[in-house]
Amino acid sequence: MRKHKDRRSSCDVEFFLVHAPVTATTTAMIRAAGLRWRIEEDNRIGEDRLGVDACQVRKWTPWYRHVTMCMLAQAFLTVTGASQGKEALPR
Repeated sequence: MRKHKDRRSSCDVEFFLVHAPVTATTTAMIRAAGLRWRIEEDNRIGEDRLGVDACQVRKWTPWYRHVTMCMLAQAFLTVTGASQGKEALPR
């Protein structure tokens, strides 16, 4: 269960089914659940700006090559932007 700290309403509660070791702490599970939004944002950037969703292929190999090149381009833009002290992809 996770309450949103950034929202004013206290009734916004989310539930997650977690498959984790018994030794996993609640804090670690909440942190892992919060990563979901960062991953979704990265996927949106990949679709909107790098053309991940623009490939129409029939076989796995061309799709894999296209997605790999898009991932490399996104990594390059992120590292380049970080080294310059600014966001890699403008919003």
